[in-house]
Amino acid sequence: MLNNLCTDIIYELTRYLSFKEIYRIKSCNKKLQYTIKLLEKNITRDNLKLYYKNEFHNESYNNLYKIKNNDMYNFYKFIQINMNNFYNNKSTVISDNHFINSLYKKIMIHFLKNNCDITKYPCLFDLFVFYIFLNIDLYNNIYNDYVINFLNLSNPKKHIYDDIFYNIKIKFYSYIISYTHNKMISIDYNILIDMSRYITSTCVLRKIFTHMSLNLKFTKLYQCCHFCAFKNIKQICNIKSLYYKDALISENYNKIKRFFKIKNINYYNYLLNRETLIINDIIYIKNPINNRRMRINGTFYKKKMLEIYTLDYKIYEDMNNYIKNKRIFLTQKFFS
Repeated sequence: MLNNLCTDIIYELTRYLSFKEIYRIKSCNKKLQYTIKLLEKNITRDNLKLYYKNEFHNESYNNLYKIKNNDMYNFYKFIQINMNNFYNNKSTVISDNHFINSLYKKIMIHFLKNNCDITKYPCLFDLFVFYIFLNIDLYNNIYNDYVINFLNLSNPKKHIYDDIFYNIKIKFYSYIISYTHNKMISIDYNILIDMSRYITSTCVLRKIFTHMSLNLKFTKLYQCCHFCAFKNIKQICNIKSLYYKDALISENYNKIKRFFKIKNINYYNYLLNRETLIINDIIYIKNPINNRRMRINGTFYKKKMLEIYTLDYKIYEDMNNYIKNKRIFLTQKFFS
């Protein structure tokens, strides 16, 4: 069907597609490959505009306008400078990722054959992908939404270990989590959810577990400071107790509990202790001596139970069994 469309219509379509989707169209057949090749410069320029729009959103209008009108110049200049640096440093490997190193070698060979002039490289798409991954892997450009979304376009079919950019994502997402934890950047919740399949922290979990269903099966745990970690776990537990009827919160809470049990037993135990504390706060029993209600978390309860234990062990045992059964019932009600 796409084969029958003219070049102008295909170009208009590419303006509403992600870079990954354009690559898929290009690989459909030879005719589309030829058509996309004709549009390569325009498509690259459009994606660069999106990149610069996110990169320079805090600049003045005049500077932004100036940059946008020189986007291809800046693009080539950035790659040229980096390739010169790699060549001067005799770098054969620039990343821990096999794909980026392979792309780098391919570009470097052509770079050297053409008197170190990057503008003569025949495939602009290759250069653009290389440009983005330089920003991701070498420069950790976490302030650009386009870069983050571009990396998220890589989705493995089965599980995350099949992702060719797995090691880059772990490294890059760790920087994002660190900056989010220190409140230096603000990231969209949907991006944080995509990231949580690879790596997450208690800070991120607290933000997203009420938003959408989580997949923590292969997730790594980013260890933030203990003060923030336990504070976030406490808030997660409190939210679950308040919205215990919410199906999404209940589902994600149980996933987080299992995740903590595997990744950090201290977090898991703290979560269980917090559950017990909340449950104890809502359990009251009658004092058999004066028939007054007393909260089992209070010091008064402990003194009275000690008195009852001394006076009549049978009453003490009945009260203790009642509290245990009540605790089990309320735990299942609020935290399952």
